[in-house]
Amino acid sequence: EGVARDDVGGVVKKGQKLQPGDEGYKGVDMYKNHFSGSFVMNQEKYSKLPDGEPVRITKYKSQCALDQWPAPNSPPRGCDTAAATAEDPRSRGYDRVGQVNAEFLKLLPEVDVFRAMPKFETCAVVGNGGSLLLNEMGAEIDRHQAVIRFNGGITKGFQKYVGSRTTVRVLNTQHIGFHEFEDEMLLQHATNQNTMEAVLVHRLKHADATAMFITDGDFHQYVLDEMGDGAASNGFYGVVFAKEMCKSVTLYGFYKNWGPKQAGTPRASSGIKYHYYDKVEPNVSQKGRD
Repeated sequence: EGVARDDVGGVVKKGQKLQPGDEGYKGVDMYKNHFSGSFVMNQEKYSKLPDGEPVRITKYKSQCALDQWPAPNSPPRGCDTAAATAEDPRSRGYDRVGQVNAEFLKLLPEVDVFRAMPKFETCAVVGNGGSLLLNEMGAEIDRHQAVIRFNGGITKGFQKYVGSRTTVRVLNTQHIGFHEFEDEMLLQHATNQNTMEAVLVHRLKHADATAMFITDGDFHQYVLDEMGDGAASNGFYGVVFAKEMCKSVTLYGFYKNWGPKQAGTPRASSGIKYHYYDKVEPNVSQKGRD
């Protein structure tokens, strides 16, 4: 039997939305390699839902499983721990990140701004890898119609390597609201309740500042479907976003083999910083994912 997307990112079967824990509730490629949902949360979508309706973000059920959070730790607020007992730990559950109410709607844009704009002709997706310092690609990056950056990636002092402007910045939970230029469009992750609350507080305090948009559950699920398995990095989000928003995409600064330079190895495969702009070393999770 066929499945289809519903208005809150769930799955419907013969017109009925399946809930976590129901037989048959699992992840599917709802968009068949072409994304037709919402990139960012917006009033047009969420005003159709009743007051008090949960705002949900799709998660792998294993992310909410109790055995993944030994005491004194606990799963993120909103996690559906009952659904996390599924036999297939990579199947889909959801995390409740908030609820629909007047205050929530007021902090959202009226429409999905990325849905409302035409595709960019060319995009430079600029990672934060230290490999950017190997070549002076700044002028080439700046020639793209749109430049997509991530988290704390800056241009000041590095223009000849990374370019001098930013169109869209994709932000994880450690970089809420960060921006270098006032005209940047911020695509902010908020995939658990604590982060959503922090993002909404930031939006409330900076309502007239840089355009900041919250990644919608539709797009989050699409990224998970594209990833297939493993944790999707922030860079992967940006690449998937560019694939949907740009006619032509060029990647810069995505490189795996960073670390101290070792004797007898070429410069292009060792001695490269994790980030081009700081001295931060990757943690265990980042080493396995990035």
